[in-house]
Amino acid sequence: MNNKILSILTSDRLPNIKEDYSDHFKIKISREISFDKLLKELRVFKPQLVIIECDACDLKEISLCSRVRRNFHGPIIVIIPAKSNLFENALRECGADDIFYDSPDEHILVSRVEVLIRQYHQVSVEKINQTDFQPLQVGELLIKRNLRSVYYNGQEIPLTTSEFDLLWFLAKNKNRTVSREEMYRELLNIEFDGLDRCIDNRVARLRKKLVSVAPKSLLIKSIRSVGYLLAEK
Repeated sequence: MNNKILSILTSDRLPNIKEDYSDHFKIKISREISFDKLLKELRVFKPQLVIIECDACDLKEISLCSRVRRNFHGPIIVIIPAKSNLFENALRECGADDIFYDSPDEHILVSRVEVLIRQYHQVSVEKINQTDFQPLQVGELLIKRNLRSVYYNGQEIPLTTSEFDLLWFLAKNKNRTVSREEMYRELLNIEFDGLDRCIDNRVARLRKKLVSVAPKSLLIKSIRSVGYLLAEK
C-alpha cells in the first residue's frame, strides 16, 4: 500500500513534490482555502505525513502548523522561504518535525519523507506488548500511546513525533535515570558517540513545552554525565 502525503500550499506556487513523483507515494496537493476544508481533507485522505509549504515567515504559517498538529498525529515537514532561526523555533514549538528551506532538492526531501514515515511506523504491533498501548499517567499528564497524544487536565498538548517518542520513553522509565546511550539506541537506533547533541536538544524543547503547560506536574532532571530522569513533582 502506498504511503499517503498531503502537501498543503499557502500560495499559488508549484509544489516541491508533484502528485506524480513516485509510485511509492500517493500525494495530494491542497491549496489552503479554509481550515474547515483542510480538516476535512485530513480526515478523509488520512495521510501518513503532511508537508506545509509556506510563502512567508509570519504568524499565519505558525498558526496553520499548530492547527494541523492538533488534528494530525503523524510527521509534519514545513518548507519555509528563507532561513530564520526565530521562525524555525516557533514552528518546532508548534509541532513541526523537520524544516526545509525554499526549493529543496526533491530527492533529499523525498528521502527525509521516507525516514520520518519509517520512524513513525517502526513501532509495529508485532514489536509492542499490549501493555505498551495502555495510557500512562505521570502527575497530571495523561499519555496515550495508541493516539500518540498527551493531555494535561483534559487539554491536549501538541507535540512533534520525536517529542512524543521521547516523553513516552521517559514516562515508561519514570523515576529511573536513563543514560544517553539507552536513549540513542531506543529513540534514534544508533550508538551515542559522546559528542552528538540531538537528544539534549530534543529534551530541551520537550522540557520547555511541558513547563509552559504543566509547570507543577513533572520534572525532567538532567543527571550530569549520565542522562535524564523523569520525576513527578
